[in-house]
Amino acid sequence: MSAAVKQVEIVRNEVDTAAPAVKAPSWRRKLWRAFLGLLALVLVTAIVAHFAFKHSGNRQWEFVTEDKGVKVYAMKVPGNSLKHFKAVFRVKSTLSRVTAFMQDNDSELDVDFYKAVELQRHGPQMMITTWRSGFPAPFKDRDFVVRHTFTQNPVNKEVTYALQSLPDLIPPESCCVRVPRMDNAWQIIPLKNGEIEIHWLIDMDIGGFMPYFMINNVHPEIMTDFGSKLQGYFDRAIYANVKYDWIVEP
Repeated sequence: MSAAVKQVEIVRNEVDTAAPAVKAPSWRRKLWRAFLGLLALVLVTAIVAHFAFKHSGNRQWEFVTEDKGVKVYAMKVPGNSLKHFKAVFRVKSTLSRVTAFMQDNDSELDVDFYKAVELQRHGPQMMITTWRSGFPAPFKDRDFVVRHTFTQNPVNKEVTYALQSLPDLIPPESCCVRVPRMDNAWQIIPLKNGEIEIHWLIDMDIGGFMPYFMINNVHPEIMTDFGSKLQGYFDRAIYANVKYDWIVEP
């Protein structure tokens, strides 16, 4: 073997000896990489599912549940993650008694509403109020500022009670989240048998960081529970003889 060939062999041996050995990844590193991969997959799936749900919907009322005589329907509107809800039920009462309860800012309710204050009154059919609603931890309570408007259809005598949020009317307080949007309504429909059929519609965004799927799931239970208590509220003696010049009873 020539001197040149020997020199090449020596160089190769030195290179092989000097090159560090590549260690196989440890089980911890493999586990961490698998976790990151799984996390990325979950995030991508959640994002895709969110946008698919947000842009779904047919703008049709669909039955959700019935409990305590109250039927609840939901409607999904494309582009909105929060569903619209409608509760339908009947009570034995009059248009005036139902309206009197709806206008009573001091009525005692079996729900966690507090600090109700009338801010403005614009005649017997419009007022602006504020109130707070308690929420479970870790969520903040909600603060409402709302315009209440009452009208009666002169033909079928149906009374419509509309609630629209006015989030910028007064400054918010640090204790609560100001509800940014509310377009709710109550349709109070007189029937021939002395009953009143009520359609309670909810279209609102309560603000804050409460997940929309949690809000969508809780509304039906709230509506069946509160709707089933209204007969007792309407029967209170304080509303028995209330009359309104603008309401014509059927």
